[in-house]
Amino acid sequence: MSIITKSTLRKSGYVFSFMFFIIFVLLPFIIHSKINLTALIFGLLIFIISLINPFLLRKPYFIWIKIGNLLGELNSKFILGLFFYIFITPFSILRNIFKFLISKKYNENSFYKKVNKNTSNFEDQY
Repeated sequence: MSIITKSTLRKSGYVFSFMFFIIFVLLPFIIHSKINLTALIFGLLIFIISLINPFLLRKPYFIWIKIGNLLGELNSKFILGLFFYIFITPFSILRNIFKFLISKKYNENSFYKKVNKNTSNFEDQY
């Protein structure tokens, strides 16, 4: 693991406490007109810890980074899988159906000149 600096830990503590405050204090206050006192105290505690001694947040930071990396891997595989099965596969099936229908139509009308590949001559190119 890389060395985490004091400023990195402090910034992550500020961001975490700010996001925690928005999600668990501000949104419930806007929606229900109630202040969640426990969430407010926890957010302020994290903010004060990151202000005074951010090295106490080292273990939660490493856990948070590991969880983020794991979710990032799963999320990218999930998104790529959805993209493949929702977009690529149906368009490929439709393309093959249209290709089959068009080739069948042209074979019935004999629109294209059929070339025998075995009798091609490279001496008379021009």
